[in-house]
Amino acid sequence: MSIPSRTPPDGEGTDTRAQAWLPMVLKALAAAAGLKYGFDFGMVLGGVLLGVIVALNAAVFCYLMTTSLVDLLQRRPRGHAGASASAQEQTEDHRIHP
Repeated sequence: MSIPSRTPPDGEGTDTRAQAWLPMVLKALAAAAGLKYGFDFGMVLGGVLLGVIVALNAAVFCYLMTTSLVDLLQRRPRGHAGASASAQEQTEDHRIHP
């Protein structure tokens, strides 16, 4: 299975294979860490059944947090040269002038 290169919406070029796989690898590692540490914590609290339940919850939590972080890091920074003029005008309109 091959992953095609994606072209960013602003046309700044194509992602490399490493850039395409990196978010998936980070999410998988985060979920695996959640499973391991969640199971260990659940075992301390109440045995195997609670360990499995806490492990699944921790894996989902870690996956969601990593997804959020990856999405945040992949966004363009605010104030970039491609920012719309209307957004800058709205910011200026809300300032208080002496």
